Amino acid sequence: MRGKATKRSSGKAGPPAVRRIVVDERFGPDAMRLLTATLTGSVREITDGCCRWSAEKEVMVTPKNVSRKLLPTGKDRERRILREIMRGAWEPKAEELKTAKRGALTALLWNELKEGQVFLEGTFKIVGERHDPTAIKAGVGARDFLEVDRITFFEEQSKTLYSRTLRGKGVSHA
Repeated sequence: MRGKATKRSSGKAGPPAVRRIVVDERFGPDAMRLLTATLTGSVREITDGCCRWSAEKEVMVTPKNVSRKLLPTGKDRERRILREIMRGAWEPKAEELKTAKRGALTALLWNELKEGQVFLEGTFKIVGERHDPTAIKAGVGARDFLEVDRITFFEEQSKTLYSRTLRGKGVSHA
């Protein structure tokens, strides 16, 4: 599936799927709700307010399945997600985390996820600096995972999105 275009209902190839994932709410120590939406149409550049997303779907996760729900493919997914979420805090712990057992990584990942975080997952290319890009191009590049709620041009959109989510607007139950 890597690098291939997805099929639209018309049978024409479109850009590969890009998902937006919002960490919505924690329900105690072992359950959390994520809201996911897929980029629709022929959008080629993802910027603040530019995009049409499918209706959001609720995805319930636990510590055992959260990494698979955030990043469905690829090796070493816990470390890849943690490296993105922890950013500057990753480097001092990199050697320790490199040799950590999967259970320890899963527990750390679960504890690092916070309500209101917003991620992109899918095939896209970051133009410019990873955490301060000038653009994000959909459908090109490699499969990636990026936290966008702290990126300048996404911050306001992320706050609005999370506020709408808290008010129960735009969420479809799947």
